[in-house]
Amino acid sequence: MIVRIIYRPSYPHMASARRAVHGRDSSFEPEAAARKPEATARPLPRSRRVALRSLVLLLVRMGLGSLSMAAWRIASDLGLPIPFVITGGVFSHWQVWFSAAVVLAGSAGLLARRLQFGRAQDDANSSREEAA
Repeated sequence: MIVRIIYRPSYPHMASARRAVHGRDSSFEPEAAARKPEATARPLPRSRRVALRSLVLLLVRMGLGSLSMAAWRIASDLGLPIPFVITGGVFSHWQVWFSAAVVLAGSAGLLARRLQFGRAQDDANSSREEAA
């Protein structure tokens, strides 16, 4: 069972607006009335979704590669007979490889979540169109 929660505030946000015409200092109006209505969110085109899915897959693979480099460097530091390829510079430290793995995996997770949210919006829009 999949439960999707989409937050939609039920109260109008209040925004301060100056009324210079009548000489009043300020008044509060609903934010929706103060601004022009925005266009509804459109679903991503299919080609863009495919490209983003490919990017997520690439980021996950790069993160796993970076994590394996960190493990290799730690094994080399512990004295195992597996010499690490990079002997000097910034990339010779396991902390750099591990932090790169965390950043890559985190960005892949955020992007995958964005794709899931877009899919949930597509499902909601299609169910509303079918009901109408």
